[in-house]
Amino acid sequence: MRVLKIARNALAVLGALWICTLLYSRVKAAMTLSFPWVWVEKGRVAAPSGKCELLTYEGNRGAMSSYAYVCFLARPGGKIDPNACDPYQPVLSSSHLQPKVRWESDGRLIVHTENGFVTHALPYSREFNVAIELRSGIASDMP
Repeated sequence: MRVLKIARNALAVLGALWICTLLYSRVKAAMTLSFPWVWVEKGRVAAPSGKCELLTYEGNRGAMSSYAYVCFLARPGGKIDPNACDPYQPVLSSSHLQPKVRWESDGRLIVHTENGFVTHALPYSREFNVAIELRSGIASDMP
């Protein structure tokens, strides 16, 4: 009889912990997802050969957030959903200021971050065989 009481109490404690964990995760998810990212395409710059394009998206989560920018390499005319992609898929993720881009050749892309905060950058895209060079500061040589 004593063993059954101990087992019942242990299961009650485990159940209470499970319910608290579930409630915590639901409240946390509701707080962080209440303002989803809204992305707008801000630029599309084609490579000199036309084999790929650099797409720039501007994201916002509402009045209390700063702007975020993500840049992707894509096939000509292609679309990418920044909400549905892998966080490491963008060529560049930055915030505050929109990056300026310029193709130096088919295999070399210059991205000027304008002193924005860079959170992720790829130095090379295997899929398109493009080297990506990041520059910071004021872009005097950019269009």
